[in-house]
Amino acid sequence: MSPLISFFEVLALMNILTTHIYCVLSLAVVGLCSACDNPESDSTTLQDMRIELVEPDAISISLDDDQNINESVDLEDSGIAIDPEETLNQALEPSNRACLGPWMCSDAQGCHDGNCGVCTNSKECPQGFVCSVNSSDSESTLDTDEDLGQCQACDDDIEALSCEEGFSCMEGRCLEDRLQLFSVEVSEANWDLVRAERYESGLEVPCRVRVGFASRTLSEGEQPEESEEEDQTGGSDQTDEDNQTEENQDNDMGKSDEGLLEESLSEEILSCKLRVHGGSSRDLRKLSWRLILDERQELVSWGDKHVILRAEYNDLSVMRNVLSLQLFHDWTKIPVPRWRYVWFKVNGQNMGMFLNVERYTNRMIRNWGRDDTSPRYEADPNLLDNLLPGASAFVSLPDQQSYWSAYEIKAGSSYQPLIDFIENMIGDEARTEWNDSSMLRLAPQFQWGDYLRYLTIMTLVQNLDHIRKNFNISRQLDTQGQLRWEVYPWDLDLSWGCLYTEEYLSLCEELTYDSPIETGRILGGGPPTYPTDGLYNTLIERSLTPPLAISNYENLLCELTQDVEQNPTMSRIFTWQKALRSYLRPWVELDETSRHESSEDFDLAVDELNEFWNLRRNLIRSELDCPL
Repeated sequence: MSPLISFFEVLALMNILTTHIYCVLSLAVVGLCSACDNPESDSTTLQDMRIELVEPDAISISLDDDQNINESVDLEDSGIAIDPEETLNQALEPSNRACLGPWMCSDAQGCHDGNCGVCTNSKECPQGFVCSVNSSDSESTLDTDEDLGQCQACDDDIEALSCEEGFSCMEGRCLEDRLQLFSVEVSEANWDLVRAERYESGLEVPCRVRVGFASRTLSEGEQPEESEEEDQTGGSDQTDEDNQTEENQDNDMGKSDEGLLEESLSEEILSCKLRVHGGSSRDLRKLSWRLILDERQELVSWGDKHVILRAEYNDLSVMRNVLSLQLFHDWTKIPVPRWRYVWFKVNGQNMGMFLNVERYTNRMIRNWGRDDTSPRYEADPNLLDNLLPGASAFVSLPDQQSYWSAYEIKAGSSYQPLIDFIENMIGDEARTEWNDSSMLRLAPQFQWGDYLRYLTIMTLVQNLDHIRKNFNISRQLDTQGQLRWEVYPWDLDLSWGCLYTEEYLSLCEELTYDSPIETGRILGGGPPTYPTDGLYNTLIERSLTPPLAISNYENLLCELTQDVEQNPTMSRIFTWQKALRSYLRPWVELDETSRHESSEDFDLAVDELNEFWNLRRNLIRSELDCPL
């Protein structure tokens, strides 16, 4: 080993003592006995303890929580030339992991023997699809080429493509005939309390719940999927409700015609806690809820003890979130939550239809082939901590307490890996100063190719929430054994033309489609600051700075906005939209807690999604001058 390398190894060991064991040193220097792991302790500024960037001619060290060292000696000093373009090209390659199930395969492919592509039964196909060879529930041992099929849209006219029992084929998608039902019992005092104190984010009240299924009983000859022109006003009693007091509104919830709803509940009564879920949605009439079960149930919420019940009150189409999640499922291999629609009752009253979305739990992370002990954080700024704008936008924050308030730790032992990534890898240079050396600092640490696809979808569906919150970030080993950060989407209802406005606050009453395609970058290219002086995210800024990266991003946008006839991904998404229109309409008519006054409101909202697609894609293609 050369003396040069040995010298750098000494520097690496010194770097371990000054960076990775940051918390231990800070305890000794400033006497913060619990500063690193106790957000309630007094905060200490990081100015005197900031991790200094290594010079370009020094070793770059990245550490995991177990102090594993990944060394990369500067190749220029060792006599080996380094090609920035080649390095970036490698970083821009999307990930390609062996699949553990069809949820890890894009393009509606099946997962068989760890490979995306073929299937032997419908369990190996993504949600809603069937295998052309064997659509039964039985485990298949078929392994010859003749026995392998493709995942396809369902078709009742073809026996091999029919849905399994309990599911109906709607517009090519298998959808369950019934909704999972959560019937909660809670004392009237606690029910009044949890609604009155809806802004107390930690308030939970004890409850009991029985789980089962709800089925809608159709009258003879009724075909709700073909009843768009009929005046079916399942929520017609709500016409003047907006003028009622909140007390009267709450008392009116649950007036659905019980004759249209059949229930089957298990005998088992589960202990639980109930609390309001969400942030700005707490302002709305129909609240979102979270059930916390005392014991995990395998058949409930994908085995999670926390059951997320999203009201989707903003969204009259009730499918913006789902379509966005399906787009991520179909076009990327990024970990994305699963979903299902459910029915919710409290003390015998119908609360209506909700969307149950899978959380990013350790169990979910393992199902996607990731390490559930690796550092993982959720951008969920706690507004009660007086955070300023942009705290969760990958900008350097002034003190430890700010990081604790801006990002919630989900896995790992400390915030130090995230702080190191933000302050050392992303950095705070202005755009003109963020050069090849800066790019080479970030590229080996970051799933750049996956993130560009993430940004492409966010730009297309015009989700602006993710710029400052509502995403997860985790550091995981890639297929080459390199630790890289990757970003996961969350909470996508404000999309497809639905945005906040000053006039309507959190209600999406007008269609918006013209947000700039580079929203999220720093206007003028100046250095990122906290608080942010615009709607930007430093990781978005860095990801779209190298010309090669932004060219890749623009090509992806042109690809995803092609005409549906030449666009398999969006063709599948619009098939989902048609299927959900048929599937959801009768439930929307039955749900008197929603904003719909008639099924016409629902159909107009779904039509608005088509209008948004045409307006948004035309804007993007015009700005980028995409080829015809």
